Amino acid sequence: KFHELVSTFQVQWQGEALSFRDMCARRFFAQAGEYECLSDSLLKKWFFQLSRFEEDEDWMGTVLEAYDNNEVNFGAMSVVYNGTERQLRAEAVQASYYFNSSLSFYADGGINTWEEALVREVEHINDQSGLIALSYWSTKLNEKDASAIVTKDVDVLCLTFIFILLYVCITLGGFTLDRRRSRMALGAFCGICTVCSLASGF
Repeated sequence: KFHELVSTFQVQWQGEALSFRDMCARRFFAQAGEYECLSDSLLKKWFFQLSRFEEDEDWMGTVLEAYDNNEVNFGAMSVVYNGTERQLRAEAVQASYYFNSSLSFYADGGINTWEEALVREVEHINDQSGLIALSYWSTKLNEKDASAIVTKDVDVLCLTFIFILLYVCITLGGFTLDRRRSRMALGAFCGICTVCSLASGF
């Protein structure tokens, strides 16, 4: 169900509907005979089709075979034995979806808008279901959250830099009233260079 949600979920972006298929990284699959979005999960054993999974009479055997062959990333799974029968026990299963970073959506905020809306939908699903908890993480969202934290504390950071620069100026320049022994000009110049370096970093 989550795969179907990711595959079909749409948001409005700049007056047009935007979906994962518009932003995904693609690869040619000979079995499908066309380019498909790249994703990696246990579901690929059934070609990401619910009907194929429902038709599989021994889905546990299919999962165990994939586990033995290290075909997919199972997440937190382990094999347990119920008598002579092997079974898989899992607390979490991981599914990965890949975006095409060369598309304009990756830089102009389209992907961020889509992911933020998807996260809200995931939270709504978690509130409705007590059996399975969905968690969504992405590099783009992580970068945005990190930037938001830095922006929120920018006044504290600036104040900290000011005290650091004052300390550097006094340490390098030496605090004395004798102009011949004072190196405050050197310290001030080093401080200015440091400010320019920090400013270029932002």
